[in-house]
Amino acid sequence: MPGTTLTPAPRNLIAPPGAPGNPVPTDVLYILRPAQTARMVRQRVLYGSLMMVALVALMLADAWLSRASATPTPAALDVLAFGGLTTLGFALITLAGAVELCRLCRQAGHRPAVAWCLVMVVLAMIGPWMASVHGAAALDRASPGLGGLVGLERVLPWLAILGTAVVLVWRQRTDGATADFATTLLVMFTWGI
Repeated sequence: MPGTTLTPAPRNLIAPPGAPGNPVPTDVLYILRPAQTARMVRQRVLYGSLMMVALVALMLADAWLSRASATPTPAALDVLAFGGLTTLGFALITLAGAVELCRLCRQAGHRPAVAWCLVMVVLAMIGPWMASVHGAAALDRASPGLGGLVGLERVLPWLAILGTAVVLVWRQRTDGATADFATTLLVMFTWGI
C-alpha cells in the first residue's frame, strides 16, 4: 500500500535471538559470517604460532649469549646475557600492551600520563632482572655504578604512586584528576607487574 511505513516487529529482549517471538537480526554487526570466522581463526593461529617460535628463538639466543666461553664478550653483549635478552623482549611486548591500554583509556575519556606509564612499565619489567646476581654484575661491568640499582624493584610501587601524583599535579588540572590518577596506575600495574 502506498504511503504506509513498515515498522519492525517488537523484539523480546529477554529471549535469545532466534527464539520464538524474537527474530534473528540480519543487520547487526556482531554476527560473523563463516568466511570471516575462518579468516579470524587462521590469523590467530598464525599469530600464536609465530609468537611461540619467536619466544623459543629468544630463549635460545639468550642461552647462547649466556654460555661459558673462553673469549671475553663486550659489555653490551654481557648485559644481554643471563636473561637480559629475554627481559628486553618482554619489555618491548609490555610496552606495546601499555600503549594500547593507554589508547583505549583515552578513547574512554580518561587522560593517563602516557610517557610516565611507559617509563614505569619498562622499569617494572627490568627491575627483577637488575636485582638478579647476573643482571647486577653485568650492569656494573657495562657502566660502573649501575649495579647499585639492585634494590630498584623494592621502591618501584612507591615511585609509581608518588611519581603519578607529581605528574598529575604538574598538569595543573583538577577535572578528572582522580580518574586520571587511577587510570595511570591501572596501566602501570597491569602491564608492569
